[in-house]
Amino acid sequence: MANDLTRNPLLVDTAHATNVVLSGPCTLRAILWFNATGLLTAIVHDKAAARVVWERSSPLNSSSFFDVLDFDVGPGRELIVPTLGSGTLAFYLGAPR
Repeated sequence: MANDLTRNPLLVDTAHATNVVLSGPCTLRAILWFNATGLLTAIVHDKAAARVVWERSSPLNSSSFFDVLDFDVGPGRELIVPTLGSGTLAFYLGAPR
């Protein structure tokens, strides 16, 4: 499967250091990481601010995480996924506040 950025939730299963997966304005309501295997890491980064927005490590005994964020992605902001050890990230979006 390839990244599917055409619907809500956005589905990301391929990491890339510069490919934008989400542009503002919007609110990132939640992230679901599923089908993760092994002791790996997933990172979501704010491209312009060069800071981590969300990071998780997958323990061996769990294959999914669901985090509620309500993170505002302002106008002109872009999120990237430079690290995704395995599995798929689902980005649940809402209208900007």
